[in-house]
Parts: sequence; structure tokens; C-alpha cells
Amino acid sequence: KTTAQQMCNFLAENSNIDFYTIFFTNVYGVGDYSKRSTNLLIKDFIDDRPPVLIAGEHLHDWLYIDDALEGLTAVADRGVPGKDYYIGNQKLKTFKEIISEVRDILNPAMKLTFGGFPDETYVDYAKFDLDALRKDTGFTISCDFKKSIMKTTEWVKSLNW
Repeated sequence: KTTAQQMCNFLAENSNIDFYTIFFTNVYGVGDYSKRSTNLLIKDFIDDRPPVLIAGEHLHDWLYIDDALEGLTAVADRGVPGKDYYIGNQKLKTFKEIISEVRDILNPAMKLTFGGFPDETYVDYAKFDLDALRKDTGFTISCDFKKSIMKTTEWVKSLNW
């Protein structure tokens, strides 16, 4: 990925092309047919099946698809060419905090047990300027988390797994 980014930056600098590097870590929402963790966890909450969870102490981010698309548009319309942008929340939460919030929305009586398996892969958010997109374009996340989870839940219910 780093090599591809460097090659694209080089090509953009030597042509009339604007190039931006964009990062997001966990986009979820209506239209996602996959069995990615967000959909699977929501399905577990719907089915009253306590999920096996990582310890959850590392920072994570869940970004609703509408915000992801708006962020991409903001970069294309007002971003600084050659700059890296993180599209996501400026204030991050741990995985444990996010999952507990989703549980509280969908199945508040469910007991969660964290630490069922090790959390060996995680994103180092210190590598991103979480505020660059807002500073350069004025873009901020606008989707309400609870409403986004509820929309996604209705979507997951419609999937024929």
C-alpha cells in the first residue's frame, strides 16, 4: 500500500492530477452484504446471542456509510492535493466502549464478556491527523450513531444469511 501511495503521489506531482490519500477504518451501514464484524455483532445482538469479544482496550472507530461518502466528497471538493486524510470520528473510543454502546441500543439486557480472544491487530491512530479533514474542508461527522445503528440493524435483519 505504501509503495502504491508513493507511486501515485509521484505520478500526480508530475501531471495535472490531484491525488489524496484517504484512510477510514470501519465503515458500516445499509448496503453492506458482507459478514464483517459490524454486521455479525449486530446480528448477534438481534438474535440474543452473546458474542465472543476481544479485550477491547484499543481505540477503534465505526463510521456510517453516509458520513464516509460525505467525507470523500469533501476531500474531492475542498481537500489539499497530496495530503493524507482520515475520514472518521475526531474523538475515538475503545472497542469495548463502542460495542457496549451498540449493545445498549439493541439489547441492553445482554451481558458482554470481553477478552474471549487476544486483540493482536489494531490500528495505530497516532499515525493519522484526525483533525486535518475538518481543518481543510470544514467536514465533520454528522450521522447520529444511534440512528445509524438502527438503520443498519434493519438492513441486517433483511439479509438472508
